[in-house]
Amino acid sequence: AGEFNGIKIALAASYFEQNDTNPTNITGATSSYWQIGGYVQHVPTGLFLHAAYGQDDTDLTAAQLGTNVVTGDIYYLKAGVRQRWSALGHTVLFGEYGNRNDMVNVASFAANGFAGVTGSDMTQWGLGVVQEVDAAAMSLWLVYRNFDAEISQGAVTTGFDEMHIVKFGALINF
Repeated sequence: AGEFNGIKIALAASYFEQNDTNPTNITGATSSYWQIGGYVQHVPTGLFLHAAYGQDDTDLTAAQLGTNVVTGDIYYLKAGVRQRWSALGHTVLFGEYGNRNDMVNVASFAANGFAGVTGSDMTQWGLGVVQEVDAAAMSLWLVYRNFDAEISQGAVTTGFDEMHIVKFGALINF
């Protein structure tokens, strides 16, 4: 992370591995997830972009899972502006978009009547506002998110009803 000529930049990467713990009780299963993300902000205007990409891998075979979904990926983008428009503190307005491709938990779907899942796709988008309250070291937020998902079983694709979420919250730093 750092700031150069009025541009803030931050990068992060992570890796997670889980061994011999699979919900389908298949011994020797290993799953891993890696993710990389970055943040860029033009400090004078407050314009920012956050982007992340991750990939989930498992060593289970299609025969063990009853499907050919063994690797999934996710990407996420958030863009907006952060400005001091009130004496309370900075206000952040943002939009977000993300996609999860083949990130379905096959064992959970099989237990709920969706055996033989061969793919999945979930798209999300949202809008939000964050109000920072400097005197209280606090942030208040209001966010709307829309999720649209489908799974595939061979040549058959099943769509789910869109899910709408409105959330409000606060964070106090101490």
